[in-house]
Amino acid sequence: MRRYVDAINENDEPGELLKRLDDLVRRQPLHPWLKVVLTARPETWHTIKQGTRLNYDLYYRPTERNDIAVKPTEFSYTWDKYDYSERLDPYSRDELRQVYSKYQQAYGLRPDYQELPGPLRDILEDPFNLWAVAEGYGKYGKNKPISPTLRQTEVIENYLSALQEYQPAKLWPADVQFLESQLLPLMHRDGKYGNSIQQDQLGAIDFDLCNAIFNNRELIAGRPINQSFLNLVDVQIFTVQGSPNHKIVRFASERFYEYFVGEDLFDDISCSKDAPSDYGAWIIQVTETPFLWGAIRHCLRRHLGSVSAQHAAEVFQHLTQIMDQLNTRDEFVQKRTIDLLIAVLSEF
Repeated sequence: MRRYVDAINENDEPGELLKRLDDLVRRQPLHPWLKVVLTARPETWHTIKQGTRLNYDLYYRPTERNDIAVKPTEFSYTWDKYDYSERLDPYSRDELRQVYSKYQQAYGLRPDYQELPGPLRDILEDPFNLWAVAEGYGKYGKNKPISPTLRQTEVIENYLSALQEYQPAKLWPADVQFLESQLLPLMHRDGKYGNSIQQDQLGAIDFDLCNAIFNNRELIAGRPINQSFLNLVDVQIFTVQGSPNHKIVRFASERFYEYFVGEDLFDDISCSKDAPSDYGAWIIQVTETPFLWGAIRHCLRRHLGSVSAQHAAEVFQHLTQIMDQLNTRDEFVQKRTIDLLIAVLSEF
């Protein structure tokens, strides 16, 4: 019997979940018929397992190597080896050529693969990006050519625009406004970031907003009260999990969380008088909320792309100073900051 626990990095308390799963694995010799498979994004895996001593001898190890260590990537330049059994990498160029061809047949993508610039191929090697681009330019974009200058920060923005411009529209500006003004604040309270909305907790705080999310029975002008939320679910931005009596709302993909929360962080940075300190405060939270990592990275990408080269250099200089200060408090956080800077700097 196999039990799969997918995307533990999206859990509200991923570190605690990992400890419980590891305890289950430790008890596995009593139940040899039980196999446990857990997955996490590599960007947040070493954050989740920080401070957790796993029973490595009980995990699968490929026979061709003696230890389980990730190969160097943009997320491990400054890290010691960390463990995993198997790794699903982005598409290789040969795999991308084949998958792009299949999307092209299904959605009429343009241009042909051989005409895609190298930087654009780098973006499309990520399966989520390729899906979002295929939907945004092909399925809902009336087969318009993919922009040769498309940037990572624009992938989801283009997808959202295509959904709104499509006839009939799959998403309305009011739906996006509802997400940004009503749903996002529920994931940021008292200076702490979360990644879910729980029905029972929300009902005790804001009954009307709870209805706007979960009540699809009452109608206004012939439309369900929660039509905006239903639209967000239909286009795979949000999903509802849990039981009928305990519903939990999450972004359907962590990439959507990174985009929308990252945009929210960018709005804060744009008005901030001390941006480096804000970044420092957010980065400290990553130790407890690994899912915030991608949102910070998106914010920094947007931030550096919106200022002059001189200003961008100043931001990096200040972040380096903040990083040095963090090092005296938490070496782990300091290393995460280095990873963040390397990941973003590689795109400029």
